[in-house]
Amino acid sequence: MRGLTVCWKHGGASPASLAKRQRFLDEQAASKAVKAYGGRRDIDPAEALLEEVHRTAGHVSWLEHQIAVGSAALTEVTPGGTKTSVWVELYNTERNRLIAVTKAALDAGIAERQVQLAEAQGLMLASVIRAILDDLELSAIQRDKAPDVIRQHLLAASAVRTSADKSADIAPPATIVASFDE
Repeated sequence: MRGLTVCWKHGGASPASLAKRQRFLDEQAASKAVKAYGGRRDIDPAEALLEEVHRTAGHVSWLEHQIAVGSAALTEVTPGGTKTSVWVELYNTERNRLIAVTKAALDAGIAERQVQLAEAQGLMLASVIRAILDDLELSAIQRDKAPDVIRQHLLAASAVRTSADKSADIAPPATIVASFDE
């Protein structure tokens, strides 16, 4: 019997041998899954929660699209009658998962932590800009123009950020400029 050292004629068909074979096959499948989906990696729990929120939102969006464009049936006919299709069930399951992981992220204070990080980054950038302006020994007129010039360039930079960047912990230009004006 494949995966065993016992011939099926000499005990390989026994319940214990069959169970051992099934365990062996399950372990092989799990090993393949780990290779396909990736093994262990170090990750901050808050980052893991946010990744799960984004991943689950993607699942919900994809399933919603499949149902909306009609590529997924809403119902299935079974011997027991008509029932909700597996697509709609998956959609509802993923929606519930999204609610659960979003609530977990909110309960963990992740959004608040992101705001704190963004504010800290804004203050740090404003401090660096102030130090640069001090080192340049600008005239009073140039120093008065600096906040408007900085604001203009920060707003231009924020306009070219990709949607992926928008979810990152990057302080918005208004936060940085407000810090600079203080």
